[in-house]
Amino acid sequence: MSDAEHKDQTSPSGDAKTNGRRERILAAARKLFAERGFSQTNVADITALADVSIGSVYYHFANKNEIFFELWSTYSRGQSAATRAAVAAFRAVGVTDGSQLFLAGTRAYLLCAYDSRDLVSLFYGSDQPADFSERQRIVTPEFDWHAQNQKLLQDKALTTVLTGSMGEVSRQVAALPTKEEAETFINAVIAIFSRLMTPQPEKGKT
Repeated sequence: MSDAEHKDQTSPSGDAKTNGRRERILAAARKLFAERGFSQTNVADITALADVSIGSVYYHFANKNEIFFELWSTYSRGQSAATRAAVAAFRAVGVTDGSQLFLAGTRAYLLCAYDSRDLVSLFYGSDQPADFSERQRIVTPEFDWHAQNQKLLQDKALTTVLTGSMGEVSRQVAALPTKEEAETFINAVIAIFSRLMTPQPEKGKT
């Protein structure tokens, strides 16, 4: 590496340029994956749209699969931040009921799915890297939705059913053409979840 290249990657201005290239690569890949699909997009397509060199791509990512997985990680971090913020906002006004906190987080989670509907179509479709499903199962505490929901609901069976349905619900939300339709659908899902969380009277009792 030349002194000029080293300076470009380590100086403040170099860091900004390097980060800028990385973001352009991710933005280009996101657009192309959504338009063409993962398998029909190659690294050369991404470099052309991002206006970077092949070397820049491989400086940041080992391969196309890693770019896809970084898009997934970024999306997951955004969902986590949004749900945590929604739950925190409800707690800040005195809500302590776990079911209500869960529903607040669920609404935020599903709105994120609509806002990132191009990515949701990728992540819940069939055109993905071969190891994507396996890598999704390697969860950190931040992304362990089942564990987080269990803390709120305190019911393993209910948590499993509701958390397990979230992927398909997200896919349906992302497929809706307008934000208004998405919000209407999300409200219907929230109402169903609320009914599932409402204790039912035992038979023979009123």
